Order: sequence, then structure tokens, then C-alpha cells
Amino acid sequence: MELGELKNLLTLSWKEETCSPELRSEWELSNPSLGQCAITALIVNDVYGGKIMRCMTSSGSHYYNLLDDGRRVDLTVDQFLGEIPKYEEGQEKSREYLLGNNDTKTRYLMLKENLKDVYDGVVLVSKIETSVDAASKITKDIEKVFGDFYRSCAKFYIDDKGMIKQRKKDGLF
Repeated sequence: MELGELKNLLTLSWKEETCSPELRSEWELSNPSLGQCAITALIVNDVYGGKIMRCMTSSGSHYYNLLDDGRRVDLTVDQFLGEIPKYEEGQEKSREYLLGNNDTKTRYLMLKENLKDVYDGVVLVSKIETSVDAASKITKDIEKVFGDFYRSCAKFYIDDKGMIKQRKKDGLF
């Protein structure tokens, strides 16, 4: 899964209930990543491995990831509305450290469930769109076959004696 795709799925999965309790009263749909950094870093770690890092911002601690290839991944940085966290002061934190906090663990499990539901919904919509596209193609094929059949039938008619006769002129009635 590409990082952009994961970010889109997470954006649909973050909720007020998954927001850090001390920021919940400030959480809004217009800033869905607010208070989601620790649990998001855990999800990124689930998917890509690497290290979970913690640094400071003007509003407190902030979690992000360092992947094994050296890339820094911070899918919740936009919560700071332009402020850049002090990544250079980042310190590695273990999964056990983050999950040792019962609230973080509960929110992480909730986010995983939300993410699964959103992913399943996206896959379902994709399958429906594929099915609709396939049905549309089949319908066009049927229309073509029956259209050709109808046009060929239109070349004939039944006379008043019940005899099938060919029209002298091609085309519809």
C-alpha cells in the first residue's frame, strides 16, 4: 500500500473518539489528524516497520516514524497547521512503550477497526464500480447483438395471409 493511500484511509478513519483525550474538545473534521499521532505511528509501524519516534512541538510531544530506508513519515503533521515539529530532537520509542498506556492502546485498536471498516468500504465501492462497468459493457454487447437482430428482422414482415415476406427496401418500417 502506498503512503498516500494509507493517509487517505486514515483521514477517513480518524474520529473524535480516536483523538487523544486532552485534545478531544478541540477535534474537528476540518483538522482530523489532531491528537492522532501516537496511534497513527503505530499503524504506520504495522504496515511499514521501521522506528516509532517522539519529538516535541509547541503543544507537547509528537509521534512519527522513521522507515528502514531512512524516510521520515509523519502522516499527522498537518494537525499543527504549518508548525514543524523538532524532528532533529526525536527519540525512538518502542511499541510496548506506547501500548503500555491503556488509553493509547484502546484508541489504537479503535483506529485499526475504523481503518478496516473504511478499507472494506473502499474495496466494496471499487467492486461495485467494477461490476457496474462490467454490466454496462454486457448491456452494450446485448444491445448490439439484439439491435443487429432487430434490424435484420425489420427487413421482413408478415402479410395479411400470414406469410413472411421480405421488404423490398432495407431499413426500418
